Amino acid sequence: MITCIFDLDGVVYRGDRAVPGVADTLQKLSERGVDVLFATNNSARTARGLADKVARVTGYPAQPSQMVSSAMAVGRLARERAVKHPFIVGGEGIHAAVLDTHGRPSHDPEKADGLIVGIDQAFTYATLEAAMGVALRGVPFLAANLDASYPAEEGLRPGAGSIVSAIATASGVRPVPAGKPERPMIELLAETAKHDTIIMIGDRLDTDVAMGKRAGWITVAVKTGVPFNVPTADPPDACLDTAADLLGWAAGAGLL
Repeated sequence: MITCIFDLDGVVYRGDRAVPGVADTLQKLSERGVDVLFATNNSARTARGLADKVARVTGYPAQPSQMVSSAMAVGRLARERAVKHPFIVGGEGIHAAVLDTHGRPSHDPEKADGLIVGIDQAFTYATLEAAMGVALRGVPFLAANLDASYPAEEGLRPGAGSIVSAIATASGVRPVPAGKPERPMIELLAETAKHDTIIMIGDRLDTDVAMGKRAGWITVAVKTGVPFNVPTADPPDACLDTAADLLGWAAGAGLL
């Protein structure tokens, strides 16, 4: 049997609009005993919030146990780096992940023992100044991910990487990333997957496909998210118009 790992933004949905046919594909995979997981670099939501959005937008009954996010990955990295009271630039997902790994966020930049940065739609100059001060104190600077943008209904929106870059530029300190395609995310997914044969389905060559290749998984790129050109060197194992085409491709490849 196999595990299929789906990216969310640009693969399963764009904003609040499901990619046509993907919900039916997810349901058919589950009915055939395929282990279905979701991996997102969007750190804003908790696992419950992510599952609720998948269910609301697509109708597929996703569960929190199927979700792995860059928020969880950076929480894991914070624990590895002994960061227990980080100053967080980000949403509910990162705050929950820090609490889940036995840390407690600090609201005082002067007392924080680390800096964690993810997507933050309320990001301001004052936040930038506070985060810069934390980074300049020499404590660990951890990033949920370095994605410059992510796909939404109306096009691309600025991603966590844009905020991380602003803080890194201001402070001159380079962050340590945790989400796709980095090791913490790979380890979380490998531990969550139920099978050794893993297919990674994503829209970004530099995160989804790069992570799959780094981990030794089968990689599938889809064209419903961030635009890309298929590289002539080391391309993904398959390039599909949409994740709804996965069943036909997998059957033809002898995987199902």
